[in-house]
Amino acid sequence: HTGEKGSSAQDRMEATGYPFAGTWSSGENISWGGGTNPVDPESSIRNRHKSLFRSPPHRTNISNGIFREIGIGARLGRFLVDGANWEAQMVTQNFTFSSHSPDIAGGGVFIQGVIYDDANGNQFYDPGEGISGITVEVPGGEFRTETSSSGGYALPIRKSAGEIVLNIDGGPFSNFSKVGATIGDRNIKVDVLSSETVSNFGTWIAGFSSITGDNSAPTSDPDSDDLSNLLEYALGGNPDSADSAPRPQLKINQGRLVFVFTRVPGLSDVNLRVERTDRLAGDWNEIGQSNSSSPFSLNDGGEFELQEVDTPVGIESNFIYMGEIDTISKLFTGLKVIQITP
Repeated sequence: HTGEKGSSAQDRMEATGYPFAGTWSSGENISWGGGTNPVDPESSIRNRHKSLFRSPPHRTNISNGIFREIGIGARLGRFLVDGANWEAQMVTQNFTFSSHSPDIAGGGVFIQGVIYDDANGNQFYDPGEGISGITVEVPGGEFRTETSSSGGYALPIRKSAGEIVLNIDGGPFSNFSKVGATIGDRNIKVDVLSSETVSNFGTWIAGFSSITGDNSAPTSDPDSDDLSNLLEYALGGNPDSADSAPRPQLKINQGRLVFVFTRVPGLSDVNLRVERTDRLAGDWNEIGQSNSSSPFSLNDGGEFELQEVDTPVGIESNFIYMGEIDTISKLFTGLKVIQITP
């Protein structure tokens, strides 16, 4: 893209002080959109990304494994096109790699991600949820960084570091450690959720300032979604936002009956038990459980099959295959959450 006074994308990156020397590569994506009405920044930025990712040459830049660093600029204003002024948003993405970059000299990579508080309980980062000013470092590493106003961070590290552990400090974190991934030849993403520091139900519920008094009891339901605070805690929900926690479900998948539920791994003060019966007035039989902070496991002697799927924010999804649907005449399945008193 040719800019002001005939500048190239590389010229503009060098003007910011980025060193192109040794082995290097760069790329640039530009997208704009608008109309006659004022632009909503959040929805527009999503549309800008979608338009670039759906365009093969722009997607090639986004997905190019050689790039190590990215700079993104977004600006709202009037954009003159063919004599007409549009209320618009302009977005530029610059991609780079240089063996002389001080951050990645010698072939390093970046650990990057976002540290955030999942305020709406949807298990994903949304604008406004980031936590700024959090220190992130690798013990014994050469660099440390702080999260930006959006909660994002990027930490350079040597490729030879092997499996890394992040030390996170500040805000709701107090020298919190999180195991990352094994360092390879590409950048890796490690997000951190504020609830990962929760040690028990009491500290978890205290984090919701609007929930006080009797409403903070384990059996209370302040958001009136028929899920008690204890269930929200165990399943990964938000007691201040109705229906934010995924509810246990019985589903049919390829002719098999499947019981699906989530859990927050690592909670030491709750047990989860899955039970079944063929009549509500009869006895319930336990088919699986997680004791304290241990993983969920089946104890049925091999009659059922368990599959676990980890979500990006550490909420564990469990799928229990109960059997072929045409062999089951009647079945009731339930999830019981039991609070452990220290």
